[in-house]
Amino acid sequence: MPRTNKPHKVRIGLDPSYTGTGIVALHKGIIIRQELITSNPKESVEQRMIYIAGQVTRFCSKYPNAEIYIEGLPYGKLKTTFAYQLGALHFYLRIRLHKRHKIFEVAPTELKMFVAGKGKGNCKKELILLKTFKRWGVEFEDNNLCDAYCLARFGIGK
Repeated sequence: MPRTNKPHKVRIGLDPSYTGTGIVALHKGIIIRQELITSNPKESVEQRMIYIAGQVTRFCSKYPNAEIYIEGLPYGKLKTTFAYQLGALHFYLRIRLHKRHKIFEVAPTELKMFVAGKGKGNCKKELILLKTFKRWGVEFEDNNLCDAYCLARFGIGK
């Protein structure tokens, strides 16, 4: 996937999840905003999806021309019902954002190799947290925020 290298464009990393959607905005490689969006597991999938999409849309609306790097679906690891639900959330977010933003999908294995190195496409989340800290000096307690940060970094290409 080609990465743009416009030096001062805001890049947003988006790691969609029903339990914790991580979203991070970077400008010149510095975090300018981050948010972990959680939804109520007692609500229906549809209610949760609408809530998450609303929060993501509000976040992204502050950066109208930002490029968004969204983590793709881990096709081989999903069970049927969960796969449909996560896929629905993923594409609903893309539909909501596509008019104002350029969206790039990054495969989970591609992201892991970008952060952890060649041959690490299936590494554990703990290694990504560690490598993120070692490489960019940024510490996260939540792997969803860390993934979102790494996705935005992927957009920068460094």
